[in-house]
Formats: sequence, structure tokens, C-alpha cells
Amino acid sequence: MGLAATQRDLYALITGFGAGPLAAAAREVVGTRALPPRRRVLIYGDQYFWRMYEALTLDYPRLASQLDEQVLQSVVKRYARDCPSRHWDLGQFGAHFARWLKAARVPGARADFVDLARLEWARNEAFLAPDATPIDAAAMAAVPAAALPAA
Repeated sequence: MGLAATQRDLYALITGFGAGPLAAAAREVVGTRALPPRRRVLIYGDQYFWRMYEALTLDYPRLASQLDEQVLQSVVKRYARDCPSRHWDLGQFGAHFARWLKAARVPGARADFVDLARLEWARNEAFLAPDATPIDAAAMAAVPAAALPAA
């Protein structure tokens, strides 16, 4: 089996996505008596879920605080399945969450959840955005008063 096939199978096993049954773990993962292949894969699978959970709840803390814990875990699993992380920066995992949430049926979701998700993502983007170059008083004075609101 080639590297691409091995990576695809391991991704399916670890994330729980795709056709990779846990029985295939023995084909892809070396185990020991103390830690057989299936248990090794489950360790990585648990870690994967909790990393996604942490990333989403850190980016959307207010929204996450409004959901029952079991519902929240289900939401994270569904979102991770439907919108898997494709960026090297885990901080980008939640980039499509508001759009996904708009179409998802989430038990206990309030009508304003999509707006709240958009607000929380905008806050994250603003926090991580590069600093703007400050302008000095002379530059401000050069802007006509009528143009200030749009400046």
C-alpha cells in the first residue's frame, strides 16, 4: 500500500470519517500487547475530537456556553465531519461555523445563534488582525471635516 492510501486510511480511522472501520487499524498501525492497534487509533481519535472541541469552544465561547454539553459535543462532531479542518492553523477550524450553523438543526439553538457566531468570529479576526499603522495629527487635519466619517 502506498503512502497516500495509508494517510487516507489513517485519517478515516482517526477522525471517524469515511469508510475506515476500526478493524482496519491492524493493517495500518503497529500495536503491542499492552496497546493493540485499535486502542492506539482510539487514542488519536479522542485527541482529534477534543482538539476540535477546544478550538471551536475557544472561538465561540458565548455560543458554546448556551448549549447543553452533550448537544455541544454533537455539534462539534457534526461540524468537524461536514467542515473538516483544511488549514495548518487550528485557529481557522471555525471559519465556516456560522454558515454551517445556519443550515444545521441544533437542539436548543436560539434564533440569534447564527448572528452570535458571526459576531464571535469577527471578534477573533479583529483580535488576530495585523496592527494598523497609526496616523498622526497632521494627516487627520488634512482630511476635510465632511469626509471624516468615511475616512
